[in-house]
Amino acid sequence: MTEPSDNPLLCEAELERPRSPAEFVRFVEENFDKIDGPSDPFWCNPLSKRVAEEIRPLASFAKHYFSSKDGVQICPKLGNQQYDAQIIFDDKHEFINIEITVTTNGQDRSIELEFLSEHGYAPPASDIVYDGKKGNRQFTEAWENGEESSDRQIKKEKEYCQIKERYNNKKQKNYESDTWLVICFDDYAGFRQNEISELKERIKSDLISDLKFNRLFLAGQSGNNFLKFEKPCKA
Repeated sequence: MTEPSDNPLLCEAELERPRSPAEFVRFVEENFDKIDGPSDPFWCNPLSKRVAEEIRPLASFAKHYFSSKDGVQICPKLGNQQYDAQIIFDDKHEFINIEITVTTNGQDRSIELEFLSEHGYAPPASDIVYDGKKGNRQFTEAWENGEESSDRQIKKEKEYCQIKERYNNKKQKNYESDTWLVICFDDYAGFRQNEISELKERIKSDLISDLKFNRLFLAGQSGNNFLKFEKPCKA
């Protein structure tokens, strides 16, 4: 990958340019789909966090929900407004605000960077086991210890708690009534392919009866899993 300072695609004007769903997905997959770990120079660019936490999840949403539909434009918004993107429908002259959040966090990034500094490479934070405080941590990788069924349950529960936390944080803010919320979750170590139905049922049970957003979407980081929930109609 080119150095961020020389990459013309890592600028607000290019990232915010309206594109059809197919064009937007292709733009993201060709330029930002294969980003290495913390050592990748991509992370030196101040917009890298927005790409990782907004642009890439938005592309996953567009790929699954709009597919090859015509008459739709995906418009990322990198300002400080109360949404991260707009979906514009050409024929109806209407738009929908999209708010995006991810279950990864700064703590995960810090753990990865510490592991990188010590070992010269870094697996995902979900695969790092550590003990002790920053500056004096002892690291191992999860695969070194093997993964017992209890470890699997712990990882799932941790990921589910983060999904609920992200939803509840967004729920406390004031959004337009027609806003859609997209939560990008870990479907590598968190909820795996054979556990997605379990996640779907838990979300339906815990969140949907009091859903604040017009629609809620869960997009897996792998790009393979996508869940859609609609606000229940009032009786």
